[in-house]
Amino acid sequence: MADSGVIEIESHTYDLHGYRSNDFKKIPMVMGPVIIDGHLETMEQYKERLYLDFLRSREIIKEKIGKAPICLAYPFGSGNEISDEIAKKVGFEMAFSTKEGVNYYGDNIMKLKRITVKDSDTGQDIVEKINKLSKDTGFIPFWDIKNMWSEKNILSSVIKGIFAGYEDGSFRPNKIISRAEFASLIDRAFLKDKPTLQQEISFKDVSQNAWYYKPIANIVNNGIMEGYEDNSFKPHNPITREEAISVIMKFYEPEENVDFAFFDPADKNDISPWAYDFIKKAYENNLISGTNIDGKIYIYPKKPLTREEAAVLLDKIVKE
Repeated sequence: MADSGVIEIESHTYDLHGYRSNDFKKIPMVMGPVIIDGHLETMEQYKERLYLDFLRSREIIKEKIGKAPICLAYPFGSGNEISDEIAKKVGFEMAFSTKEGVNYYGDNIMKLKRITVKDSDTGQDIVEKINKLSKDTGFIPFWDIKNMWSEKNILSSVIKGIFAGYEDGSFRPNKIISRAEFASLIDRAFLKDKPTLQQEISFKDVSQNAWYYKPIANIVNNGIMEGYEDNSFKPHNPITREEAISVIMKFYEPEENVDFAFFDPADKNDISPWAYDFIKKAYENNLISGTNIDGKIYIYPKKPLTREEAAVLLDKIVKE
């Protein structure tokens, strides 16, 4: 986990996650002197206990992963000024309490607040918690995909850098994608690590000053999409499901041992001949499922592609 670069291993103390009596009541072991071996600690013994425990925790973690922790999460959020000073002396740079909230510049770095995340929380749930606990108000990012079946795929496609939301915090899952927008998605999803081809294109409706000129030029020069016989690209026209699926499936690398689904949609005669094999392959590999109406599956090949549909399909194909 430490080598992943995603997860950091920090300290929760070595053996201080418990309560002990201080001769009046039970308190967290970090909070103050407690009874050890039948005797109440002196203040010096209490400080030494914290010092040795904090030190041992750091040394063991460093031995295991090659890096000493710099963060201390106090058991039960029980840190105080004495423990903070000892933690700093040992080498900790910050400490967490159990107080729910977000942190701002100038807050006490040894009393950092945190947000509890349950295993059932989605990414959207976490965003909502951050917004509720922050001082700022505003739109919750992607408020319009909450509880949608495609929420996980949409968020994943954003994390992969394929999609982005809008300034109002929405994703607009039902918005139709134009050919120019689709070209830009394909360029980002599959060609970002390839050198951009510099050959100019001369479609009569694609200006070199347009924001979509470069992605269209790149996918055309790479043989991924084409224009029309009248030398147009029709960048503002909606892209159909069969056009989009045919392009995306060019990049699909099937996994081994896939259980193929039987392909026999009710509207298969509506699929253009040049798109049939691509759509069949996508369906058989469970990349698209179609719409079930009275027990019959419909692909709707001529229907415009939505942002939701594109995000789901691209997320399934694009590697991390």
